[in-house]
Amino acid sequence: MDCNEIIINQINEERRLAELDNQLSDLTEKYKNLIKKIPYTDILKKYGENISDNLDDNFSRICEIYFTDRNKFNSIISEFNKYPEYKESERILNLRNDMKYKYFQQLIKYIEIINNDRKSLFSNEYNKRMNLLADKGYFIFHYQFPDEHITKIEDNKLEDYLIELYTQDNCHLIRYVFSEIFELKTFDTKLQSDKINDLKEAVNCFINKSYNSCARTMFALLENEHYKASEFTGIVSGKERSNKITDFIKRLNIEYYENMWDKMNKYYKQCNFSTKNQNNNLNRNDLMHGGYVYNAINKDCLKLILLYINMKIIRYILNNFNLFLEEITQDAKLYKFIVTKEN
Repeated sequence: MDCNEIIINQINEERRLAELDNQLSDLTEKYKNLIKKIPYTDILKKYGENISDNLDDNFSRICEIYFTDRNKFNSIISEFNKYPEYKESERILNLRNDMKYKYFQQLIKYIEIINNDRKSLFSNEYNKRMNLLADKGYFIFHYQFPDEHITKIEDNKLEDYLIELYTQDNCHLIRYVFSEIFELKTFDTKLQSDKINDLKEAVNCFINKSYNSCARTMFALLENEHYKASEFTGIVSGKERSNKITDFIKRLNIEYYENMWDKMNKYYKQCNFSTKNQNNNLNRNDLMHGGYVYNAINKDCLKLILLYINMKIIRYILNNFNLFLEEITQDAKLYKFIVTKEN
């Protein structure tokens, strides 16, 4: 495929993934709304059971009851059947279970396509320059197509090129990258709304050259993404979270993301080191606590913004693949239980 065909293919695959994601979200919401009308908790407690917040846990437990205590199962289902919403909820749940695997299949396919396209489009020289920029704190791993200018510019001018690229036309490229987020009209939680407002504020501070304010807000947003990227671990310590993210990235076995995270993690750690070791570099602890041993400048803020973009990608991949593994594990446990009981 030529470059235009690759672009069209990626757009189509991304659109398909978004469609499946929306369908899965709609089915999940419909199921939740239906079971709200059924006193699940009261019925299950009546029979000595507790309902879980996890939809699949509830389904699995009811299946277990089917094999361990058929009379109890029949009694519970008889209670459920008194509510017309129950049959509809079962129909929706079956559709959701089918949809979630279609979504995961498409997600894996999409990531593989992007990874293979990068292998074919990114030359050795381009990868070398991209890593050189990353070593300086500029992360452009989110690019799905190469910026050919990067291979034509002298090494010592790469930094100036990138700063000009992202700051020209009132930071048009940054605003474009975040345009979908900024245009959201509805939010899942108030926290999501607050974080988007924080991001808007950070970008406006960058545009208006209020670099310390921009950097402070970006550090807070980065910490939130770092936490969300590893929230499945339940670990609070930043260092431990980074180690867990590293372990999980390795399990993905995709060299591009391993290298991407390795570079990002090193820079993120550098920004969080003690100020005793880096009086001439941006430091989160110094900035957040008002020490101002070093004041942020435009390139520092651009680095944090680019790091944030790439951190969101890492978080998206990890959260989805972790959810996929949870679903597979849950279904495998249920399958093993069923087979054991049937034999």
